Amino acid sequence: MNNYLRNRKVGQQIIEGPRSIFPPGLSGRWYEKDFSAISFDYRANVGQHVSLWSDSTMNREGEPMPSIIRFVHWHRENDLGRKFEATFPDVRVFLGYIADGADLLIEKALSKVYGSLSKIDFRKFQPGLDGQHCKTDHVDFDSSIEIFMRNGYQTFSHFTYDIEDDEFLLAIHDVRRALLKAVVEFDKHGWIERYNLSFSQDVFDWDFSLLNGG
Repeated sequence: MNNYLRNRKVGQQIIEGPRSIFPPGLSGRWYEKDFSAISFDYRANVGQHVSLWSDSTMNREGEPMPSIIRFVHWHRENDLGRKFEATFPDVRVFLGYIADGADLLIEKALSKVYGSLSKIDFRKFQPGLDGQHCKTDHVDFDSSIEIFMRNGYQTFSHFTYDIEDDEFLLAIHDVRRALLKAVVEFDKHGWIERYNLSFSQDVFDWDFSLLNGG
């Protein structure tokens, strides 16, 4: 596999995110994802992922670790001009804690999402209608978003192209803004992300090396 194809594969994995994140110096402790929103702007060829993670250590003792926010930005167009020499995709990954007092704003934004779940605009399925499955008024096929949420005993996932004035999507965008406004970035040194698929040579753990096209 040439560098460009490999970088596309690895970049997509990083955008989709790991299954768990391990902090430095705390053996047997890890984070798992509670909320995530993966968005793609196909016109600009840009992908972004913002997610909220909490302590999921089994049988832990003492206080839980503070929640963290993960943000990824991948301008895929940047990899086209260096597709032969680059050894890693031009992906930017940020980790951070939640700013003091911001947890209430995030909780409020998430409550709006929960309240709008029943209002998701799932269009009527119409197979065989001129090659389309449903009517597509006010849908932007150049922009998409994929949502994941969990509450401890249930998970919810949803993919959609952008729908104009959709109440659920507007609530999701409010959560994205709240998370990005709240993040206090920290040094990723010593942190590990564990993936379901390996980048190469059956290595499933990544320590953020070779970031930014290094």
